[in-house]
Amino acid sequence: MAPYHNQSLADTAQGIVVFIPAALKRPSHTLYCVCVKVDETPDTPSAEWTVNRRYSQFLAMREKVVKYLERNQNCPGCANIALAVASFPFPPKAWFRTNKLVRQRVRDLQTFIQVVINRTFSAKPKCNTCGAGLQEIVRPFFHRGAQPIHRHSSLVKDDLSLCGTMDRVKHGVGSDCSTLTSDASFVSSKRRLRVSKSLSADKTLHQTKCSFIKEPDHDAYLDGAAKCTDARPSVVEALRDVVIADGFANTKEEKMYRLSTMWETFELEDIHREMASVHGSKAGILV
Repeated sequence: MAPYHNQSLADTAQGIVVFIPAALKRPSHTLYCVCVKVDETPDTPSAEWTVNRRYSQFLAMREKVVKYLERNQNCPGCANIALAVASFPFPPKAWFRTNKLVRQRVRDLQTFIQVVINRTFSAKPKCNTCGAGLQEIVRPFFHRGAQPIHRHSSLVKDDLSLCGTMDRVKHGVGSDCSTLTSDASFVSSKRRLRVSKSLSADKTLHQTKCSFIKEPDHDAYLDGAAKCTDARPSVVEALRDVVIADGFANTKEEKMYRLSTMWETFELEDIHREMASVHGSKAGILV
């Protein structure tokens, strides 16, 4: 699929970065990990989180956006956004999902959500009248089932900036959402506290980046588990179904972390423990 470039700097959502670093293949569907990074504003703190979405949910969100905008035919701003979203070469359904195809679909879906975010939360909105309604449709897709990112301190750089992040995403360099370690207490308490604080800023709705962080309303097209709930296989088997996107670190550690964020029955500590047990057993046999 050819790159999609029908977007100007005026259409960008300043301070919001979205990208897809990995996917999880299952017999009936593929689950995509969507990373979101929002810069700090005078009204809201910076935040980073991930959500998991199926292809059908991307498609449903697209259809809902187009349907909403088509009802406002007399609004030039809505017509402009509708054209950008409707004309985007959305990836078709596929029965056979090889790793190559999944990576291609990741690229296409990532470009699509960037178009949607940039048009919906643009710093210079084309539609001040209908924009709030569009935001109410789009926002839940990037919030519901959010998992705050907990990164190892050695991976957090003091000079991290939005420009650097966006440049890495565009040019396929390492992910800012990589996480190598976690702890049970953070998972059980601090994560829930942080996601509550990060996503519940109840501010007046404006066409600015701060309006992106707001507690989402329920949306029917997001019904379903945010994580895979299939029966738990071995870690080794499950890792084979984790597909790391092009441009991101395709390491065992990255795969283990992604697995823990996309499959309900896998906690990162358990994954490390099982992998250590497997290596220990092999070492014992060799001796």
